[in-house]
Amino acid sequence: MGRQRGRRGPGRPRAAPPRLALRPADDGNRCPAAQRLAREREGGRVMPRVPRVRLAEVPALLAAAAAAAVVEAGLRVTTLPGLARALGAPLAVGLESYVKPAGDAALPEWAQVRVRAARRVLQHWPFGDTCLRQALVTGWLLRRLRPSLHLGVAKVDGEVRAHAWLLVDGMAVDPRFAVSSYQPLVSARTGPAG
Repeated sequence: MGRQRGRRGPGRPRAAPPRLALRPADDGNRCPAAQRLAREREGGRVMPRVPRVRLAEVPALLAAAAAAAVVEAGLRVTTLPGLARALGAPLAVGLESYVKPAGDAALPEWAQVRVRAARRVLQHWPFGDTCLRQALVTGWLLRRLRPSLHLGVAKVDGEVRAHAWLLVDGMAVDPRFAVSSYQPLVSARTGPAG
C-alpha cells in the first residue's frame, strides 16, 4: 500500500491555513448598530444577555403575543369600551377604583405567569409599552378572573396624565404600581336632567 496524500502522519507538520487579504474597515460605512458594538468592545462593556425562556412559559408568551396583536388592531379600528368588552375586561368607570394594589402575590400562580408573560412581550413590542396596552393584554389573559379595566388621571408637573389598570376581585393589577397616584374617572351624566 502506498502512502495517502493529504493525511497527516505522526511526524508531519500541519499545513498553515490559507491567508485572506482583508482591507482595513472603513468606519464611515458602518451602520449605527455596528458602531455601537465597536464602542462597547473597545470600552470593555459586554452586551446584556437576553433572558432565557423556560419551556413552561412558552404557551403564555405566545398567548400574550397573540393578544398584543389583537389589541393593536383593535385600538386602531374600534372604540375602547368595545375593545375592552370584547377582550373580557370591560371598561368600568366609577369610584370603586379605590383599592389597594395587589401585586402578583394575590393572584393564582397561573395568573402570575400570564401577567409576567404580558410584561415580557410588551417590553419588546414595536408599537410601545403603554399602560393601556398592558392592561388590555393582561385583561384578555386573565379573563377567567373577570377583570375590569379602569382609567385614571393625575396632574404631574402641571401636565395631565392618564393611566390604565385592571381590577380583579377588588385588587389592582398594575405592572407599574402607580394606581395610588391617579384619580379614577367617573362617569358624568349627560343630557337633560330629569
